[in-house]
Amino acid sequence: MVIVLQAKALLFYAVRMILRDPKAALRTTALPYVLAQVLPALLYGAAAEASPVTTEWSLRLAGELAFLVSMAWMAVAWHRLILIHETGWPLPTAPMGRVAAYLAYVAAFEVTVMLVSFIVIGGMAATVLFGAAELAMQVPVYLGIFAASVLFGRLGAILPAVALGPVTSILDGWRATRGATLTIALTCLVLFLLEEAVFRGGMALQIDSRLSEVLQAVLQWPVFLLGIALLTSTYLHYVKGQPLE
Repeated sequence: MVIVLQAKALLFYAVRMILRDPKAALRTTALPYVLAQVLPALLYGAAAEASPVTTEWSLRLAGELAFLVSMAWMAVAWHRLILIHETGWPLPTAPMGRVAAYLAYVAAFEVTVMLVSFIVIGGMAATVLFGAAELAMQVPVYLGIFAASVLFGRLGAILPAVALGPVTSILDGWRATRGATLTIALTCLVLFLLEEAVFRGGMALQIDSRLSEVLQAVLQWPVFLLGIALLTSTYLHYVKGQPLE
């Protein structure tokens, strides 16, 4: 029961951050989010029409980088808005050095959690490989993704500090969230269910595929922002010791 209450407090605190000033939230995150959605789509489209394999590969890589940089820009701008009340318009404030450092930390965390998730997926898939139904094969994949999200939630608790300046250790977030794994797991489960609801809801609509993609992108913005805000509330509570009021 305590774990549920703690997870609820983290989520509600993150939601209050967004609703406290929706206009500032929109100004800070809209442009980077639009670029994260539009630039990769343009580059993937160009890649699909490219004839040489090397050209197609380079365009797809550029699309992935454009997405990552834009999302890091969005996250850094949001963290700085909440933590030091830094604003900028029309371009959200986010020093490029902090964005680069943020990307480096995220990359290090992603490599770690991917290795763990592969172990989870491989271990479970080996038990259901022969004669397994399609649904049974999907279970280890979802569990691996979920385990990776929880690990990232703990490691990433230090990311808001990275948005402000250098940190003492890359594992500061992991140490600060010791004993909070189940709490963070519950918050990750809520985010995962929200993402699935948006994705499946968009796919279920009988509309043009292009329009469906646009609608999903619009609906995913608050989910992405909630995830970033959740990192902020985790940082404030576990790293800085701030009560969730």
